[in-house]
Amino acid sequence: MAPTSATSINKPVWIATSNNTAIVTNMRGIQNVAPGSGGGGSNASGVSTSNTITYTNTFSAGNVISRVLSGYALALADTSSDAEVIGVVQYATPTQFTVVYSGLIGGLTGLSDSSVYFLSDTVPGSATLTPPTAVTSISKPVFVAVGATSAIVINQRGIANQSSGFIISGNTLGVGGNLSASNNVYGTNLYASSTVYANTISATNIYTLNEYNTSAYNFTTVGTTELSGTTSVVGSLYINGVSAVPTNRNAGIALIFGR
Repeated sequence: MAPTSATSINKPVWIATSNNTAIVTNMRGIQNVAPGSGGGGSNASGVSTSNTITYTNTFSAGNVISRVLSGYALALADTSSDAEVIGVVQYATPTQFTVVYSGLIGGLTGLSDSSVYFLSDTVPGSATLTPPTAVTSISKPVFVAVGATSAIVINQRGIANQSSGFIISGNTLGVGGNLSASNNVYGTNLYASSTVYANTISATNIYTLNEYNTSAYNFTTVGTTELSGTTSVVGSLYINGVSAVPTNRNAGIALIFGR
């Protein structure tokens, strides 16, 4: 099982191919940290690590493959399990294939020199210049082209695409759930359908909907302010440029200031 403790490194090192053999992958590690932070590394080499495997297949040169139970399959970036890449096929016949686990691979065609290629989430075994963008698809770099026919297999760790949870349109930020900031929130128009927490909130117009709460150490707004739930301000409170005594307000309907 992967480490879960904060600051520990979640780092895959091999994929088992039987109960006593494995393929060393040495993928990039990611540090376990609080949301909003991250870490990582990568592994690449100019020297190939490869193997020729006897296995009935329909692979072709350039196919990105994964290990499955008792066999091999074309990898696909649609789910984390399908995207567990072991390498890229360099040569294949119906009964065996050579896979490059890391380092230089040749015999490819149509590559764009110096470009990073990502595992496709729509075409099994394919690598593409455009990383998948669909939510829950896996963004996984697999090789970097070093010419039109060769590349360096890097097989970096895949990261699942996540929904942003908010929409930005011009000067307006719309939040579909809670908005929580460890420091400050600044904006022209801020709409939140759930709870807003921040050290400092400063906005021209702010709206919290559905009787959710707003909590800040300092709160400043110069335009329309509609707060439909409990509003808690510990430090300074400025509504439309006017200072007020910090307090907790409980409202059954919207509190409207500055109109």
